[in-house]
Amino acid sequence: MQPVRTVALMIAFLIGALIVVVFTPRFLKSFTVRHWKKVRGRVTETWISRSQTDASNSVYMPQIRYSYSYADREYRGERIGVAQGLASDYRSEAQELIAKYAPGTEVEVYVNPKKPSDAQLEMGVAWSLLVGVLLGIFFMVFAVAMLIGSD
Repeated sequence: MQPVRTVALMIAFLIGALIVVVFTPRFLKSFTVRHWKKVRGRVTETWISRSQTDASNSVYMPQIRYSYSYADREYRGERIGVAQGLASDYRSEAQELIAKYAPGTEVEVYVNPKKPSDAQLEMGVAWSLLVGVLLGIFFMVFAVAMLIGSD
């Protein structure tokens, strides 16, 4: 096998492994949220942040700040859900989400009882993160198959 090809396949394997390492813990965390404590909180601030992806495109991300109490302590949070994959190419989609969370609105907050500063507004399995895990596994399997098959 050519050394350049071997190096390229090893890089593909490492990229796959990195993707798996990044996405797997977040995906698994989305399953544990259902065991977190539900408390009442209040939205304190909402806004939409915009990031320029290139000269003509932007991505809009809803931002929500809220406060909540747990075990007689006050906390502040900003996480909406585990995936946080709420960015959109359309400002209107970000506005739809923050419309549900107007400042002053009372909300349910899911609090990690082992680490009460870890909280979020929305519960649910982050299936979108599974795509990342599977993509990483694909890179790894493809690289190994190509390395083994070329001998």
